[in-house]
Amino acid sequence: MTALQESLGSFGADLAFYTDEPFRNYRPQFGVENQDDKTTWLTDHGRRVALVYKPHNIIDLFEFVPGKPRLANPQLPAIYHAPTMLGARITLAQWVGAQGRTSDTYDLAITEAAERITLTITETWQKNRQHSVKRVTLAVHPRFGYVLHTEDTVRADEPVGIELYNFLVKGLTHHAPAKRRFPYVVWHSARHGLLKWRSNMVSLMCPGQRDYEATRNLGTNGWVGFFGEPDWNPVFALQEASSPCSIATCDNLLDEHLCFDQAVGAAGGEFRCQGMLLALPGPVATAVSERATFNELNATPFESHLRPFCLNRLGDFESAIPLADYYRGQYWNVPENGADWATVSDERARSGRWALRLRVRPGDGEKSIMPIGSTMWLDAGWRYRLSAHACYTGRGPGRLKLQTWQGYFSYGENRERLETELSGDDATGWRRLELAFTAIANDPCAVVQLTASGDGDWFVDDVLLEEIR
Repeated sequence: MTALQESLGSFGADLAFYTDEPFRNYRPQFGVENQDDKTTWLTDHGRRVALVYKPHNIIDLFEFVPGKPRLANPQLPAIYHAPTMLGARITLAQWVGAQGRTSDTYDLAITEAAERITLTITETWQKNRQHSVKRVTLAVHPRFGYVLHTEDTVRADEPVGIELYNFLVKGLTHHAPAKRRFPYVVWHSARHGLLKWRSNMVSLMCPGQRDYEATRNLGTNGWVGFFGEPDWNPVFALQEASSPCSIATCDNLLDEHLCFDQAVGAAGGEFRCQGMLLALPGPVATAVSERATFNELNATPFESHLRPFCLNRLGDFESAIPLADYYRGQYWNVPENGADWATVSDERARSGRWALRLRVRPGDGEKSIMPIGSTMWLDAGWRYRLSAHACYTGRGPGRLKLQTWQGYFSYGENRERLETELSGDDATGWRRLELAFTAIANDPCAVVQLTASGDGDWFVDDVLLEEIR
């Protein structure tokens, strides 16, 4: 390794207390196993440690401790997506102007040696005469075990902004108590030092969390990690970059986007960056996290009043989601007693004080609303029941539909929609809607939606998505 590769930027300073080198004498024997034209495994002494999945242009590092495998027999899932990924994933293509590959040409070459494996990704864009070379090297670090070193060079004739890496880890996006992981996001801000927040689908909407210019900025050598687990806690650390990095998270997958808004400036030129993907053991990650300051939420009344929607939990609209809690479910993105067509209202409720009010007019046709936030992943083969109670106070005919469908990584893979509906004439009092379904293979997600029409107000209460096995 070069001297620069050994540097860890601000991460090195934050980890100065940890000097152990448990892997200094470990000698890897890396290899490449091509399963098919889409799938390549990187191995050490014959054991799989990382996955290169070409359809998604990613590398998934799932082993971190040489000699102590996490996974007994790692295999490519039938559907590779957020709940079935294996470890910590970063993207290989440069995301320029879109969340995915936009280059005109793309080439991936893998160079194999006993002590390292290097992936070289070369891309070109006709626009701006842009050229990118990304190198990702699997190696063994004396302190951290298996790591991915990254080196990026981008040249362009005009200004270019880049999402250099998209950083996602297994369990980060999951809502199920037995599968969700990483309750803390910790990062080193260029302006404010060590910061953290509890992983919460709602609090990340707050101005203090979204304000990446002030706090969500890593500078040229900061880092971001997902912490709170006893075994492995993944980190992406910038070692050196030629322009500052801002990070932003997604209110669905909770992945971290490492963005360089001005990678290449107005006069054109070259951008360079080096970094490292690694994982810390639980006690070390905890020691770092305990020194970090909670980032200010600066919540508005809107963010403070959002109601939850969770698997196996009655959605009665009574209590708002506590912003300081570890929360991975969905939420109804509507105000409390607002003027919008959809709001949480205390005008009428089936149980308690609050319900969801949907105000529709004949000229609107059908209007739909769904809870948003963390994707509602299901267990393949299990039976589920979706139910809700509704009543109608409109002046003319009305209809309310309770709908659901299943999909995988993207909503472009939706399966057939299931729905049940209620006529306004039959809903002058509270009526129950219900439908049941079986989760398709490979741990899909469920999308839940309410669709209303008529001339007046629909009230919906006690919404529940539950396992019935």
